[in-house]
Amino acid sequence: MIPVIGFAGKSGSGKTTVLAAVVRELKARGLRLAVIKHTRHAASSLDTPGKDTAVHFEAGADAVALATGAQVGMYMRVAEPWSVEEVARLFPDVDLVLVEGDHEAQIPKLWIMRRGVNEEMPDPHGLIGFITDLDPSTELPVFRFNDVGRIADLCNDYVRRLGPKRDVSLWVNGRRVMIKPFIKDFFLNTISAMVASLRDTEGAQRIEIRIEKPEGE
Repeated sequence: MIPVIGFAGKSGSGKTTVLAAVVRELKARGLRLAVIKHTRHAASSLDTPGKDTAVHFEAGADAVALATGAQVGMYMRVAEPWSVEEVARLFPDVDLVLVEGDHEAQIPKLWIMRRGVNEEMPDPHGLIGFITDLDPSTELPVFRFNDVGRIADLCNDYVRRLGPKRDVSLWVNGRRVMIKPFIKDFFLNTISAMVASLRDTEGAQRIEIRIEKPEGE
């Protein structure tokens, strides 16, 4: 499971500035990162109107991708809103996914508070620390806006603790299904052994199996 950490707070609190600084610091330390920007504001389009990709999307394509030598960008229609965990699955080859916004997401979050912008204490559920110029009454770690190194240390420690461990997740129709520990062990041991018996599977770190069943079967 790829570790996910959120940076949440009200508009104008400085989420983007702080997160960009943390991204630069973590990249300098050699981590592979993905960032998800979450917004509650409806957007008429994620693309630039008139561009080829926008034309195809407006024509009704369910997904449109732009591939260049060094980058790939994609837009996709969804039947219902995706959680940040579901979006994070689009980035399987990173060490850490950072989320800007979405304070209701069920992920570990750093809460950003700024004097004169948002000074109210949030619901503590899921919080792992504060980034603020205030002095909140809390036992959680408190970081100042220029404590980029310390914030990166927290993120790095989270990757070390959660990133390398063996884990298995089950997704059905795009939704994560919670499974009991003994089923996880069964999947890990049985499927790992079966895959290891196949050719060209040496050193497998991530195994993905997709089963497509016709409707009604």
